[in-house]
Amino acid sequence: MIREKITEIYDTYQIAQYGRHMQSQRISDCRQNGIDPYVQAPGEAEYISFWKELLGKDVEPFSFRLFSRYAGPHPYILPTPADHYLVERYMNPTRYRSCYSDKNLYCQFFKGLCPDTILARIDGSALLDGEYSPVEKFRKEISSISARELSGYLAPYDKVCLKPSIDTDSGRGVEFFGKNPDGVFMNKDGVLLDGCKLTEYSQNFVIQKVLEQHPFFAQFNKTSVNTLRIFTYRSVISEEVKVTATVLRIGQPGESVDNAHAGG
Repeated sequence: MIREKITEIYDTYQIAQYGRHMQSQRISDCRQNGIDPYVQAPGEAEYISFWKELLGKDVEPFSFRLFSRYAGPHPYILPTPADHYLVERYMNPTRYRSCYSDKNLYCQFFKGLCPDTILARIDGSALLDGEYSPVEKFRKEISSISARELSGYLAPYDKVCLKPSIDTDSGRGVEFFGKNPDGVFMNKDGVLLDGCKLTEYSQNFVIQKVLEQHPFFAQFNKTSVNTLRIFTYRSVISEEVKVTATVLRIGQPGESVDNAHAGG
């Protein structure tokens, strides 16, 4: 009984903390998308009434003011913290996160469906090749690897993508490197791809071949890889996977990524 009460108090505290954090995030997201977070959106009264009846308490309006701009003024937009504590933690259980939170696992789980992995590092390992075996020539302090050495290994490729493999989302930390006239890889700011650059990505990162997008998607923006994000739900009754929505994501001109938080 005491343990259950402690768990209940802790959950209540966690929900409150998460709610405050996400409310601030929604306000920030509104501003970043040119939406005044303090102006009511069409259909908001119905939305508040719908969720107040279900939750039995006050409902924050900022999620609706943000997402109704894109999804329409229907009441089924989830407010915080209901999105996380009543839905997400059951549909995306914490115990399964290790299976999809590390980008270095994707090429092993979905071989042939992901960009080719050229080099990787997992939990502070030596540099690994596309088969995730140690690269003998790089069995040394990573910071000591020169740009010329690394470029020699990457020579078969014209352009590569470096990104963190864990604790990342929304395009954060994604960088593209191409060959300069001397055949050495550098990014758009003139920073060389060498061991010192890799140490900025700490113990977990991946270098991949850059995708060549289909002309249909390239027509929207040629500088970024534009993608379709498909939202699915696996029925808890029939185990059938249902597609609930599909979103076309497009980068802004000159940007390399299509993530809304990083230039899309």
